[in-house]
Amino acid sequence: LHDRFLRQGAYAREIENAQYRMYSLSYKSVRARIAESLLAMARYYGYQADGHTIAGPIYRKDLAELAGVTIESTIRCLSDFRKSGLVALADKHVILPEEKLLAAVAQNE
Repeated sequence: LHDRFLRQGAYAREIENAQYRMYSLSYKSVRARIAESLLAMARYYGYQADGHTIAGPIYRKDLAELAGVTIESTIRCLSDFRKSGLVALADKHVILPEEKLLAAVAQNE
């Protein structure tokens, strides 16, 4: 019985996540979806010792697929984020020096 309730809770979370994903894809801007995806990758991979560099390698293709946008839009958006100081790019790693500002972009656009 306990396992059944745990499974139902997991299913409910999956449905909630799917609903939010559909909302994000339908109503959020490309910038907001890229920002949201970068923050999700940071939560998944964690950070390196400096506290700002996402620990796992970030490939543009993977980021584009996660955000539901084209690779070209991802490249343009990352370039804009870099120019704004929201991210820094180093090889296959993304540095988030202004995580709170990036989170604001994810929420407000």
